[in-house]
Amino acid sequence: MSRDAAHRTSKPVSMDARELMSRAERDQESVYNWSLTNRNGRLVVCDDAIQRARSTSLLITVNWPKTSNARVTGVLWVTNSKWNMLAHPIPLTGEPKRAGGWLWRFTCPNSHRLVQTLYLDKEAEQFVSREAVGRPRRQANSARIVRHFKALMDLENLVGGIDGNLSPIAKPEHMSQEIFEALEHALASQFVCLHLAACNMSEPSFGDDGNSIIIPTPSKRRSR
Repeated sequence: MSRDAAHRTSKPVSMDARELMSRAERDQESVYNWSLTNRNGRLVVCDDAIQRARSTSLLITVNWPKTSNARVTGVLWVTNSKWNMLAHPIPLTGEPKRAGGWLWRFTCPNSHRLVQTLYLDKEAEQFVSREAVGRPRRQANSARIVRHFKALMDLENLVGGIDGNLSPIAKPEHMSQEIFEALEHALASQFVCLHLAACNMSEPSFGDDGNSIIIPTPSKRRSR
């Protein structure tokens, strides 16, 4: 059986933007730390303490606008060691609806199209749109990776060392709190840029609060 045929005969695990973000809309925070469990082929938020130890980790950073008629942007970070997936970034967009709320869409890391549902491509080790399952993974943008990695190293020297989460180990004794916090934001920004470059995703910009703002690629038609 060919690789494409194998993908068509097996149903991949899926993740739905509307389902996840309808939960986030109830209590608008800038960061969500959730655990996801596989329920009938769909990843849903897990509230069971026992299951959380075996589930997929999901970190969502969201830039909520000041008004409900403006676009929402953010990034999902998916981690699952069984899938060799560590901090896999997925840009997120919420377009305001006339009736209220937002129309939630992911940006597919492979096709760059806006879609409501992404599917796990285990061979490519990433979540992609239905049409992109089975396609070769996009090559990383080497030039951007090198640029952001060098920026991270420069920031590490300024703060006197970073930990495994790319956060400063401790504030240097003679550094002001204001400068230290600015360097923390810069490190977080470079972390986002580095991972998006590894997936050959668009370069993000950042709001006044430091949250990443990723302008989505226009989609000519909706897709699930």
